[in-house]
Amino acid sequence: MAPFIQFFAEQQAGLRASEFRPIDHIAHISPRPVFLIQGADDKTVPADSAQRLYAAARDPKELWLVPGVGHVAMFDTHRDEYTQRVIGFFTQCLASQP
Repeated sequence: MAPFIQFFAEQQAGLRASEFRPIDHIAHISPRPVFLIQGADDKTVPADSAQRLYAAARDPKELWLVPGVGHVAMFDTHRDEYTQRVIGFFTQCLASQP
């Protein structure tokens, strides 16, 4: 995260980014669904972070990792597939709810 943005985000949230580790909490989200979407060429968030989060998460979960896509560019570069996957994920997860 850019230092300038990080400073203001930490001030707004009242915590330091270094204290926030999603990997420590993602397993506790279950049974709520988790859909991780990341471009493999992301220079802001390393692609292996999505893979580690996916490995730590419990079901239901899905990971969509695409080569050649950078940070927050998935929708712009794969608009139709992005829409289909997100809607499909929500449809599948909501249909399985009692």
